[in-house]
Amino acid sequence: MTANRKTFDFRGILCAVALALCGPVFGSAAHARQAPTFEDLASLSDAADHVLQVRIIKQATVEPDRSPGLAPGFVRIYAVGTVKQVLHGGESLTQVVRYLADVPLDARGAPPRVKGGQFIIFARAVPGSPGEVVLVAPDAQLPVSEELKARLVPLLAEIYGPGAPPRLTRISNVLSVAGNLAGESETQIFIDTRDSGPVLVSVVRRPGRPPAWG
Repeated sequence: MTANRKTFDFRGILCAVALALCGPVFGSAAHARQAPTFEDLASLSDAADHVLQVRIIKQATVEPDRSPGLAPGFVRIYAVGTVKQVLHGGESLTQVVRYLADVPLDARGAPPRVKGGQFIIFARAVPGSPGEVVLVAPDAQLPVSEELKARLVPLLAEIYGPGAPPRLTRISNVLSVAGNLAGESETQIFIDTRDSGPVLVSVVRRPGRPPAWG
């Protein structure tokens, strides 16, 4: 196997390796009650074609018998929102988007009022239906805050900005060879990518030294 030699940001490579191995980690509605971790945001961002800040102008409750897979303590809503800011993507989308989202019931056990609120959504467009999007997870709608945007914007730049690592799809092979000395070895990880050809990550270990990545 041959590939062009390139230099990549290894933090981005390792994050992408984890996503290729584990897939999305934010898919459970239970996470909606907690602040998203770095892994949550990375998983949602990697899966989304569009990351948008929207203001909800309409909401409607979906009946439970029409909400398959709904987690206990949650309700599915149909939301209509105006796009206030495009953080990633946005191509071919209209200024008004429509989608389904799972949100936790309020303290009274009733659907919460989200109309008038602003959220960041991680979504894919519905082909042939301008303005309709599908969230990458049922609860991939996060309340907007300056703290969230301060964490999210640099992450999106790492994943999608100029010079970003290639989009990894799977680990195709792993080889490890022991060296002549005890504790000495070289491990090679072969990774397939979506558009950039294969990537090789090499890890060399020698006694008394930290692992060398290349």
